[in-house]
Amino acid sequence: MRGVCIEILYICRLKSITMKKFLLFASVLTIWATQLNAQVIINENFDSYTVGNPAAQEAGAPWTTWSMAPGGTEDPLISNTQSSSPSNSVYVNSTAYDYVVDFGDLTTGIYDITFNMFVETGKMGYFNVLNDFAGGSSIWAMESYIRSSGYISWSAGGVDDSTTFAFDTWTEIGFHVDLNSDTAIMSVGGTDVMGWKFSTGSAGTGTTLKLDAMDFYGASEGAVMPGYYIDDFVFENTTSVGVVESNNMISVYPNPANDRITISGIDNAQYEIMNIAGQVVLAGTIENNFEQVSVSGLNNGLYFVRITGSDVVVKSFVVE
Repeated sequence: MRGVCIEILYICRLKSITMKKFLLFASVLTIWATQLNAQVIINENFDSYTVGNPAAQEAGAPWTTWSMAPGGTEDPLISNTQSSSPSNSVYVNSTAYDYVVDFGDLTTGIYDITFNMFVETGKMGYFNVLNDFAGGSSIWAMESYIRSSGYISWSAGGVDDSTTFAFDTWTEIGFHVDLNSDTAIMSVGGTDVMGWKFSTGSAGTGTTLKLDAMDFYGASEGAVMPGYYIDDFVFENTTSVGVVESNNMISVYPNPANDRITISGIDNAQYEIMNIAGQVVLAGTIENNFEQVSVSGLNNGLYFVRITGSDVVVKSFVVE
């Protein structure tokens, strides 16, 4: 039911990885916007529930299990052994446990997900984000393993990567998912580690533009068993005021691109192309409702186009 990751792949890759500190797309928009509003949809610290009881059964919707059976064998237990905010958390320490938060088929909007994770020394942790939550037919947007050798690895947009992970302490994991521009960014401990085209999924070949659920599974590897806690789960709908991110009159194509992009549908406007680190890499003027821009010199990855006319419009595209 779960994708298989080979640990040595990630350990070897670390020898060639220079950790890049990406700027969250949310932060980029904050620079451009005059105001940032957030609607908290889920704010769960598990503290009001009875220790030893099944977590999904205690919390109720939108929390459930992989088989939609709260209170059953897949439902992990509330614990007070560890917590990032006093005094409870959810403890996933069995391969039977498969804890899901169902976001409900979201296809538009901008969302932030954060939670704290505590992985025991010598144990494993696991989570994924789902484009589609449908049991055995589910579609993975990304997945991540915290491995007993001291690394967190992830697969997203067809890219496998990893970085070090501290055990026996709480670490914040975050996601910024922009369904309007089909982009997502993952952070570990406050450092942004991965950006990808969200609809392409974990393998990089998907086409489902939807944020449906998140799954905390009791993954194991050989003799290494699961052993991790999750706490302080927050899910927000974030809307930027002053930045128009969806404007059907303005187009940036093709996407993905490898030679040049065309910006059309606006006249007498300025454009800036920024990489995921927030650096302006190209800029110019759009005239006669049409501008072709060479991107052949850009590295592969995700870019944002800020178009300034009567409004500020943000579009995104991928170079590959």
